[in-house]
Amino acid sequence: MHILKITTLLLGGLFLYSCSPQGAVTPEMAYIMLRDAYRNSDSEMFTAQLSRKSIEKIQFILANIKRTDRGQCENIASKIGTDCDTLKKLTPVSYVSLQLSLDRKPGNNSFKNFLQSEITGKKSFPQKCTLVTANGMEINFVKEGPYWKLDFRDF
Repeated sequence: MHILKITTLLLGGLFLYSCSPQGAVTPEMAYIMLRDAYRNSDSEMFTAQLSRKSIEKIQFILANIKRTDRGQCENIASKIGTDCDTLKKLTPVSYVSLQLSLDRKPGNNSFKNFLQSEITGKKSFPQKCTLVTANGMEINFVKEGPYWKLDFRDF
């Protein structure tokens, strides 16, 4: 009887876990997840909150970096504080990690500007939403399946 109770509890817990959302089910939740990932320097979580089109944009940037000659690559790398070999090996997650670390340097605060501000407005469209922050920035989200993702293609 005791084993039956434990099995029932474990199965119930697994059922509840499997039913819990694995992503942001509202644009506001996506914003909070991005903000938390930014604050924790969690590039994997941050990247997971990006839309497919945003990931494609990153892949396009990385493909262009890989095609640069050594001189161009070293020039870019010196401006962002890394080396050419590292730059040419970036993945979308390591690219986001680099961007998050650059964002913490003086004068580079693209993400900080909108992720440290409170949401003050919302413009909803089918499959798309724009959140407005207290500092006036507009942040676009798109719905992919049941989840909302940051769309920074125009960022």
